[in-house]
Amino acid sequence: MGHVHLTRELLEAMFGEDYSPRELIPRVLNHLFELCPQCEETFNEWRNSVPVAMTLSYGEIASNALDEATASLDRVREEEEQARGYLDDLLMLPPEQRASFVESVPKEVRGPALANGLIEAAREAVLINPHDSLALAQLARTVLQRADLSPFVTELYARAVAYGGNARRVLGNLPEAAEAIAHARFILRPDGGGDRLTRSEFDNLEGLVRLHQRNYPEAERLLKQAILGYRFAGAEREAIRSGINLAIVYRHSCNLKVCIQTQREILATLERWDEPRLTLFTRHNLAFALSDAGEHKEALALVAENRPAFEASGNQLGLLSLAWLEGSIAHGLGDLESAESHFLAARYGYAKHGLLFDAAWVSLDLVCVYLAQHRLDEVKALASELVRSFQGQERHSEALAAVLLFRAAAELKRVTADLVKELAVYLRQAPLDLSYKFTATRDSAN
Repeated sequence: MGHVHLTRELLEAMFGEDYSPRELIPRVLNHLFELCPQCEETFNEWRNSVPVAMTLSYGEIASNALDEATASLDRVREEEEQARGYLDDLLMLPPEQRASFVESVPKEVRGPALANGLIEAAREAVLINPHDSLALAQLARTVLQRADLSPFVTELYARAVAYGGNARRVLGNLPEAAEAIAHARFILRPDGGGDRLTRSEFDNLEGLVRLHQRNYPEAERLLKQAILGYRFAGAEREAIRSGINLAIVYRHSCNLKVCIQTQREILATLERWDEPRLTLFTRHNLAFALSDAGEHKEALALVAENRPAFEASGNQLGLLSLAWLEGSIAHGLGDLESAESHFLAARYGYAKHGLLFDAAWVSLDLVCVYLAQHRLDEVKALASELVRSFQGQERHSEALAAVLLFRAAAELKRVTADLVKELAVYLRQAPLDLSYKFTATRDSAN
């Protein structure tokens, strides 16, 4: 890899205090301190052109730059420590009180350090409470809009936009999620798209959107790109996170062998680290893949091992996903009574959280249980409940039309397993293309 040499623009930015320590320190450590002859020549030409006397040599300037960057980094760490205390208090408040609390934070703390903490909190909250995650990302943007403009602030603002999009993805609003991540990339386009870590971060987030849109080739490409970027930057844990997401792509694209192999490799790596959340998430996804592959007993054993950690975490969406998985395993093992119980619990929980499409997907699994037991009246009742859940959702009018067709088939007692499967596939596509129409094949509709 070639060196990035000094330029007049960089020197002017350094002495004009336009560079944050995050941007300056790698250049100082990796290049300036080596006293590159080419940069020394550039420095001498620039020194002779400035209007004030400059008596320091290139070596002294490089050393002083390192001292200044180190001092700046110390100040940043102090601000982050102060912001962390206020952030802890803020997160204890109801969402509607947080904006006014931010106004009470001292001005010297109410800036990038606080915003960065809000972004990280939004990232951590997305699977536990996506509504709260969205609110935190929006609050970070509000804080940054009042901060002095700099490349670092711009990058933080773009990340806040992207994590707001990530929350929208979990909430099922895929068009707005994709739009937000595209906007985040646009914000950083004048700066080359941001640093390597930020570009990898955006690749990972966009890969998840493409996954939910069932664009598996693009999701795979983006996630592999994110993994390479993270590894190149030495962010191995972030690379592992993207690897976990890549395994999910393999599962949803029915490449179960590669999915299971990938997750076993990730778990072997995680054994060397203290990462209980990542380990739990990977083991949970592995159990889903094993169930899909018909390895229900091994999947059930993993569920039993994972349950205490899920219950201790308090992650409500995680517990709902666990219930859904247990229902799928029970169905595969022929325990229809247990499958029904788990599917009902998951369906109710998703509906309570406002996750319309997740509740609909579980409902269709429940329909399969009823069909296996020839409980056609329950199929009809569940079809009617699906219709009611989509009524009043103007932006999902085509999805409403699809479940209306399903209800009509249920009323005529013509629902088949193939029809349920086709509707499930459609409902996974519907959030992406609001004009996408459902068309059942002749065989499935009879």
